[in-house]
Amino acid sequence: MRILVRLRLVSIGLFAGLACALVLLAWSVAKYNEVKTYNHMLWNLHAAVSDKAFQRDQYFLFKQSATKKIWSKRQADVINLVNQIQSENLIEDDRDKFRELIDNLNSSEIIFQRIFVLNQSKSTASSSWLDADRQFDIRLISQMLLKDVATTDVIDALQIESEKRVDAAYLQLMLSIAVGIFILVALTISALRVTAVSLKNRLHHLHDGTNFIAAGRLEHRLLVAGNDELSELANSINTMTADLQAFKGSWEAELDRRKNIEIELRRNDALLKSSARIAGVGALELDFTTQEVRWSEQSCTIFGMPAGYQPDYDALLNFFTPTAQTILQSKMSQMLDGGDSFDIELEMMTGQNKVIFVRILGQIEYSPDQHARMIATLQDVTAQRLMDRIKSEFISMVSHELRTPLTSIRGSLGLLASEVLGSLDEKSKKLVVVAHRNSVRLIGLVNDILDINKLASGAMHMDMQKHDLVPLIFQVIENNAAYAREFFIELDFQSEIRAAVVEVDAGRLMQVLTNLISNAVKFSGDPPVVSVKLEQQGAEYKISVSDTGPGISEQFKRKIFGQFAQENNSNTRMNGGSGLGLYISKNLIEKMGGSIGFDSTPGVGTTFWITLRAQTPEVEKQFVKSNEAIGLSN
Repeated sequence: MRILVRLRLVSIGLFAGLACALVLLAWSVAKYNEVKTYNHMLWNLHAAVSDKAFQRDQYFLFKQSATKKIWSKRQADVINLVNQIQSENLIEDDRDKFRELIDNLNSSEIIFQRIFVLNQSKSTASSSWLDADRQFDIRLISQMLLKDVATTDVIDALQIESEKRVDAAYLQLMLSIAVGIFILVALTISALRVTAVSLKNRLHHLHDGTNFIAAGRLEHRLLVAGNDELSELANSINTMTADLQAFKGSWEAELDRRKNIEIELRRNDALLKSSARIAGVGALELDFTTQEVRWSEQSCTIFGMPAGYQPDYDALLNFFTPTAQTILQSKMSQMLDGGDSFDIELEMMTGQNKVIFVRILGQIEYSPDQHARMIATLQDVTAQRLMDRIKSEFISMVSHELRTPLTSIRGSLGLLASEVLGSLDEKSKKLVVVAHRNSVRLIGLVNDILDINKLASGAMHMDMQKHDLVPLIFQVIENNAAYAREFFIELDFQSEIRAAVVEVDAGRLMQVLTNLISNAVKFSGDPPVVSVKLEQQGAEYKISVSDTGPGISEQFKRKIFGQFAQENNSNTRMNGGSGLGLYISKNLIEKMGGSIGFDSTPGVGTTFWITLRAQTPEVEKQFVKSNEAIGLSN
């Protein structure tokens, strides 16, 4: 049974007990009022009888007929009062006394009437009936007095009995009140005790069970009998405990997994720190919003600072030279504006006043709220730069030492092959031609190595001047025409531009075009034509070199501008090459402010193109006149 229903039943029982007590109390009050009213009417009757006796005495003394009328009225009032008591409030035990009372009253009235009649008949004989020979019958007066005394005695007896009844009724009323209060209190205490005992036992059981669960014994289940709120609470706690038990199991498994992950992370962190220490690589994090800088222990070592030192943004910049600061800030600004990551080497002064070179690889990361920060790695490349410089100097020295004798060998072999010094037999001439071709190839390889060395060391000097592309392209085509004829390839130049003025290093641009044309000649097929095209695209000029070769595979497109990049096919091996030409060409064009790229369709051919920024129309007009003078205009 539900607790609310129990409380309602207890309330109903209490109301029933209260109703019984109120009924008993109402009955007692009614009884008390009845007895009290009866007693009051007896007092009124006693007063009326006394007043009637007073009027009787007045009549006997003064013989006034008016007094007799008053007595008659009082007699009538007494009779009416007696009749009212008999009809409304008479108590059964007093019925006999009331009969006696009525008899006495009637007898008293009869006697008084006789006395009055006698008194009227003798009133003419004497003025005073007391002095005239005992005019009144003494016996009648005595009888009347006796009746009145008897009446008074009966009324007194009724009053005494009535007072007793009033006291008894009052006592009964008080007892009823006490009994009602007792019943109400007893019912309340009993009902509450029964309910409390039941709830107490079940709550104790519930309390003990929850203590078990609170102590960690999640397998414990509460057993609370019934179908009320406590049982529902117990079931809810059991469900919650089961969920907690399941969660505890999964949580412990998750905790074990996280502990293992933490152990692995610590191991990896230790390994990473060891690797960073061995490799000499530090880490740096810069928050662009707060300007807060955090770096690793290895970064402290690289910057020559004590362990635990964490600089702010300004302190970080002060480690670098003014030029390096400008470069670093420019790279970070470009990265914030949407640029890619950067890889730069900067000169700096350590905390121990030692000049070193640091390689910084930085990239930007964004938090979910678009909070930008830079993550970078730092590496001291001072020793590496020294080794690179030594290597560069060595390569440069060796290349120069090789180029001088190779040039002499190429010249000598050229003279022999041309048979200027005398004719050669067919076999000897073939060997001399092969040797001459290989000497030319070796000289080209040495030149490529020197160029790569200059690019890597930053020693590549660009003589930037304003030049017209039209005569430059004509010159390159003329220089490579003999080479193309060896492969039975025709060079075709297409342009409708009278003058295309750009600011370039003419020699280096011709080197790039020579490389592109020679590659196109090597790989062209049918038809045997290499097309060179010059056109204007907005504020730029575009030079295109197209072949009819096999095209470039998708796998090789991604690395075609890399060092020593050669596609692994028979045509490449047959045509030879060092794989450095396109790498050098890309770097040279970018140093001149241009761009280089290609479009290729396997089985159709490849087109390499170069774009360079055009000069103003005024400058181009001057070059148009110059071209017309030498006959190069269309």
